[in-house]
Amino acid sequence: AKDVPAPERLAKRTEAAKQHIAAMETMTAAVKDLYAALTPEQKKTADDLLARGPMGGHGGMGGPGFMGRGPGFRS
Repeated sequence: AKDVPAPERLAKRTEAAKQHIAAMETMTAAVKDLYAALTPEQKKTADDLLARGPMGGHGGMGGPGFMGRGPGFRS
């Protein structure tokens, strides 16, 4: 990554973020349609599951916390 100039690296990160947003918008639309058809008990289960996030509450690529900086992180 150090060989890639900063502007190009940022442009790639921006494009990845745009793709992530598009995927989340698609998922949100599908979840809205599904959620509308659920019983109140099923909605509660869905709410509990989705509150954990797409990674099951385990964070992103680096694990729990922001950029992998969860409990025990030392700079």
